[in-house]
Amino acid sequence: MRTVAILCAARKTAYRDIEGLEIYDEVRDCRNFPGGMPMIAHPPCRRWTRYGMAMVKARLTRHNIETPEEEINAERELGLWCAQQVKEHGGILEQPAGSKLFAAAGIPLPGSPQGPDSFSLAIWQCWWGYPVRKGTWLYFRGISQFSIDIPFRLWNPPPGQQWYWYNRGKGSGNAHIRSHTVPALARWLVDLARTANVKQEAVP
Repeated sequence: MRTVAILCAARKTAYRDIEGLEIYDEVRDCRNFPGGMPMIAHPPCRRWTRYGMAMVKARLTRHNIETPEEEINAERELGLWCAQQVKEHGGILEQPAGSKLFAAAGIPLPGSPQGPDSFSLAIWQCWWGYPVRKGTWLYFRGISQFSIDIPFRLWNPPPGQQWYWYNRGKGSGNAHIRSHTVPALARWLVDLARTANVKQEAVP
């Protein structure tokens, strides 16, 4: 079983239930990742999306807090670093739909000209059981397009087996839940990442 690295994982992540992973979270800094294996990267998105920055500004205004410029720059640099790691070692980069990280890192946008093993897709996480649609962009590096099999259907777990809690039945959990990766999607991503094959000399 091929080992896959998970970069920028949440502390309570569904990836911990999958064997054969090297998980880097807020405790195990992903910038210490030595390479040598494919990965799935979930860099912080709030500095790359309009919605995320709006939430940050609202929080800072409410609490009269000013975010240090070096913190903002650090998160942006981490996103670019994760994108480069995926390019070099193969795997998958995940971001909310519309993320500006794709353009900043020179990654093809969904629907733009793609390569056979360097391409992007737009998905809805509800296909894997997320309680709301949650538009997401995925960048695949070193993975064949022919290996992609997307379940264009809702995954509905039986009662008592849901991984999330609804917020009064509206399907919108708290921020902690919204940032998590659905277990079924995590397994799908890991299976694809294990097929990644990148020639180092071909990295742009």
